Amino acid sequence: MRILYFFIISLIYLASCQQAPMLLPELKVADSLVWEQPDSALAILTRMPKPSPSDRLNDATWCLLYTQARDKCYLPHTSDSLINVAVRYFECRDDWRRKAQAWFYRGQVELDRKNIKEAVAYYVKAKGATEHFDDPLLCSLIYRTFGVACRYQKMYDVALDNLGIALLYAQKTGQTPELCNVYSDLGRTFAHLGQKDSTLFYFLHSWEVARLINNKRYIANALKNISVFYREDEQYALALQYELNALNVRIEMDDSLNISQSYYGLGGIYYYMNMLDSAKYYFEKSLQTDNLYRLYGANTMLSEIAMTMNNCSEARQYHLQADFYKDSISKIASAKELTEVQSKYDYEKLKSEKIQSENKSLWRFIVCILVILILLVKYIVVLRQRNNNKVRYERRIKELEEQKEDNDRLIKQKEEELRNGLNSKDCDVAAAQDTILSLQAQNEKLQAEILQHRRNLLLSEKQASLIQSQTKLIQKLQKRECEIMQYIHQNMDFFRKLLSQTHVIRDYAPIVQQADWIYPGFSVRLRKAFPDLKNDDINLCCLIKLRVPLVQIAELESVQKATIIKRKQRLFSRMKCMDAQKCEPFENLDAFIEDW
Repeated sequence: MRILYFFIISLIYLASCQQAPMLLPELKVADSLVWEQPDSALAILTRMPKPSPSDRLNDATWCLLYTQARDKCYLPHTSDSLINVAVRYFECRDDWRRKAQAWFYRGQVELDRKNIKEAVAYYVKAKGATEHFDDPLLCSLIYRTFGVACRYQKMYDVALDNLGIALLYAQKTGQTPELCNVYSDLGRTFAHLGQKDSTLFYFLHSWEVARLINNKRYIANALKNISVFYREDEQYALALQYELNALNVRIEMDDSLNISQSYYGLGGIYYYMNMLDSAKYYFEKSLQTDNLYRLYGANTMLSEIAMTMNNCSEARQYHLQADFYKDSISKIASAKELTEVQSKYDYEKLKSEKIQSENKSLWRFIVCILVILILLVKYIVVLRQRNNNKVRYERRIKELEEQKEDNDRLIKQKEEELRNGLNSKDCDVAAAQDTILSLQAQNEKLQAEILQHRRNLLLSEKQASLIQSQTKLIQKLQKRECEIMQYIHQNMDFFRKLLSQTHVIRDYAPIVQQADWIYPGFSVRLRKAFPDLKNDDINLCCLIKLRVPLVQIAELESVQKATIIKRKQRLFSRMKCMDAQKCEPFENLDAFIEDW
């Protein structure tokens, strides 16, 4: 039992000796910049090397901040692989701020991928976490985004409730861009409800805050919202005034991406005012963009203007251009749908493989623990049995020695009686001598039995020593297996990346290194046994040893599946020619590599 106590205490000691992980300095800087200067934070995160998956805190923080920086820079999210790393890590920790942040940006990723239901589910999780930390900016962002998502679903009452809470949090942050965003979203929500007074009220507040913080981008957006409001209310003079102001601000800040949008808006206002020449001028200027939807809309409006001005050839030309952009939009939509379907299939496949891998790792861990417990119990039983045998042998030896001493005492007594009674007629000399001889023979048997028990006791001690050495060897092997399991778990991202590649591998060194670590000296032993093998042959053997599926090997090598099968057969035939004795017990290359 002392060994069991020592084993448990050692585990507790090792667990207590682990140092708390520290955040890298670059990540601290990026975290301080990501809210106000996301482009600078993204540059820092892009330049720094991505932390190793084994450093879970820094790896998860990097993935979270990188996703946040891209989101703040209005870059679309196409994959959830990075944010999933952050979600898996932080949702198991007590850091509620990071947990809410990870759930929120997972929702942002799902929103960009058009998975509205999944996005809302993560927003709800993030909302629930806001009760456990105090960060008005993040809380406002969570409630505002959830409110906007509800507005997309035409749940206007729920949207207004959440936007109202977001406004309370945003007001705690002071005059910030987040307050502008909340006012703008409240205005858009009231616009959907047809409440014009509230719509204009919040749009004007958004503009006022933007002017106070002197943020030109938010000033231009607020002016654009007000212009759209007046245009919808058919107050075209006011709409024109605010749209021109928005255009001037965007020209001043050299916002080339949105200048075309302002030109398009001005063209629409002039069109509704029946000032066709001005409308045509601004619609033509709005064509200086790569936005297919705007190009389609501008050409359509120019076609209508030309038709109204009885310029049929020009109208036909603009109409053909509009049809061209319409076809391009439909093709892009189809390709996007196909990409989304393929992405969803790949995601489900990767998720399934991940679950299978985690289940397999869990079962292996459980089996490993059971084996350790069985060996420990067996060792305790053997130790107790050895102690019992030792006690039994010692007790038996003591009994035999006592019996031998009694026999020696009887022999002396009989010899004394024999000497004292030689002249006596009553003395039976022959009987006394027989008794002495019998006792001496019995003593010899007792002595032989004592020696035998002493040998058994010595053998038992030797067996115990042998068992102890074998137990140490088993523990070393189990420790090695646990190290390999831990190494595979820590480098799981490497294997996932390997299995997800669809192009030719240029550098096999990491793969060979992985195989040599997990199966010590695998490639070295293979080269030593078969010195004529080429590097390509060694690489293929390493992929087989790492249990990479045949289909994935074919994709990594950029060849057909049948080519890999033939290549395996030819390689195994060559290896048989090099050393038939080693290859003879195996049917194919896979079986040989598995046993090597």
